[in-house]
Amino acid sequence: MKIQRNLIKLNKHFETKEEAIEYCGSLLHDAGCVT
Repeated sequence: MKIQRNLIKLNKHFETKEEAIEYCGSLLHDAGCVT
């Protein structure tokens, strides 16, 4: 899989690890990397 620039997010802060995981999962899903 080739790295997509739109999936790289810098200086993002989350209150909980669950919030971070949900955000990353959403990014991957929206990009079509996971179903």
